[in-house]
Amino acid sequence: NHFLEQVILQNQSDENKSIKPIAFGSVIKLNPHNRNPLLKPYSAFIALSCAQFHYSGMRLVAPYENDSIIFELLHCIDFQARNFEYQQLVQLDPKEIKTQILERLKL
Repeated sequence: NHFLEQVILQNQSDENKSIKPIAFGSVIKLNPHNRNPLLKPYSAFIALSCAQFHYSGMRLVAPYENDSIIFELLHCIDFQARNFEYQQLVQLDPKEIKTQILERLKL
């Protein structure tokens, strides 16, 4: 939980910086489809980290289905190493996402 809280707090400081390709709260579709058997059934993922996570192409993502984040399948994907492309579906309000995540961490 501490790790996730730090990632969320890190993203709050990025709000006024230049626009990033995959912003915190972006709902995306991956191409090619993720081969991980746990993630394969999901077509949409939400970005829960900023574009430069540890100064690499890695993004913290979770499946996003029926307006819900599936926290149990939180996953880190290296977009550079795996040559993933993505299609942005929607951009959610980062403040609403932060509230949802922090409420979940209290459980």
